Amino acid sequence: MSTDPRLFVDAPLNGGASLTLERDPAHYLVSVMRRQPGDSVRVFNGRDGEWRAVLASAGKREARLEIAERLREQAVPPPLTLYFAPVKKARTDFIVEKATELGARAIIPVLTRRTNAERVRTDRLSALAREAAEQTERLDVPQIGEPVRLEALLDGWPQGQRLIFCDETGGAPMLEALMAIRNEQLFEVSADGQFIEAAPDSTGFRVGARRPEPHARTLAMARRLRAEPTPAEAKLWALLKDIRVPGAHFRRQAAIGPYVADFACLSRNLVVELDGGGHGGRRDRERDAWMEAQGYRVLRFWNAELFENAIGVAEVIAAALHHPTPTLPSRGGSGSAPLEGYGADGSIGGATAKGGPQSGRKYNSADAALPPPPGEGRGGGRSGPDDPPGSDDGESRKAGRTQHWAILTGPEGGFAPEERERLRALPGVLAVSLGPRILRADTAAAAALALWQAALGDWA
Repeated sequence: MSTDPRLFVDAPLNGGASLTLERDPAHYLVSVMRRQPGDSVRVFNGRDGEWRAVLASAGKREARLEIAERLREQAVPPPLTLYFAPVKKARTDFIVEKATELGARAIIPVLTRRTNAERVRTDRLSALAREAAEQTERLDVPQIGEPVRLEALLDGWPQGQRLIFCDETGGAPMLEALMAIRNEQLFEVSADGQFIEAAPDSTGFRVGARRPEPHARTLAMARRLRAEPTPAEAKLWALLKDIRVPGAHFRRQAAIGPYVADFACLSRNLVVELDGGGHGGRRDRERDAWMEAQGYRVLRFWNAELFENAIGVAEVIAAALHHPTPTLPSRGGSGSAPLEGYGADGSIGGATAKGGPQSGRKYNSADAALPPPPGEGRGGGRSGPDDPPGSDDGESRKAGRTQHWAILTGPEGGFAPEERERLRALPGVLAVSLGPRILRADTAAAAALALWQAALGDWA
């Protein structure tokens, strides 16, 4: 990792450009970091990635940078907003700093009945967030929203948008609930925080689609096969773990009804099969037909294709995860039907399934489609007036990208009974517990963000 100092700049970045720093950043570089003309500095603006710049001139009140080369492409943060009740100054600062480090895209103060902070200076919180982003290699700075009253926030809450409500009086254990969501389970939560299996037509906390119930014999077979992977399966499993599309997680040797799928992404209803000498006959055709009747798409590759062109295989799978209704090839390789919306030769971004001009490039997790940053819809879209700060714009929802999540933590005295009652009655709200002990407000915010990141964010 480079030891060159990092600066956030609110200016376009491109090679050969010149950038003038005003008094505060100039003072930081010259007087605090002791940088001299000719030294390197890293700069980012939240839009154009990270760039190496050279300090061309240095003064106490002004400095000038020459932009040299891009070091990293822009990465979009996870689709997560933190709503928190402000507390005392130092502990509010802690919440904003840790939320920035933990990847929140937007941080919004919420005024509750028991909030005792008299004033919230969002300009100072924005400066804290910028400094935290500079120090933690983050490529953007989270949006700091103006304080909003809880009643107003809930009045304008978009229907169906998910809100995790951290309730100190009890709820579903947060990690258990998030892992159930990650695994596409259907569940309800009882008043005492116990999970209840939800029927397909239940009005409970419904997540994804229920997969066909696996047979007992199939589960036993899946466990045995998982413990004894073939060389091809081990290689594909390593590739699949590198394809990081938000909300898409593969399982190996997944039991689905009477069958064991080599690999399955249940959230995208995608099954990936490897065909060696013992595959490809009538049984596989019957199996594929059954999977498709259950709503799954089946993507098949020969073992030889995987070993000869692993990158091409990974790119086909990644494209299938992004594309909502692709016409998938019945078998990877020559003679396959092309993915709908791609070239007749099966090309994906310049590379074919058998390897093209880019067949040697590694799959980049930054290729994964994520919602745009708050208020910055792709193609110039903006959040509508009815959207809360940090919500996705309408175009990103239409595009089928990962739904935005929000976490709400309360003040030191907890939420008032009427606030808690309204939150629990709101559709899309999941009340959770952060453990057996009552956490302080700043600790609760950091703990909730860490759990969400581990289960559903870019740590997963």
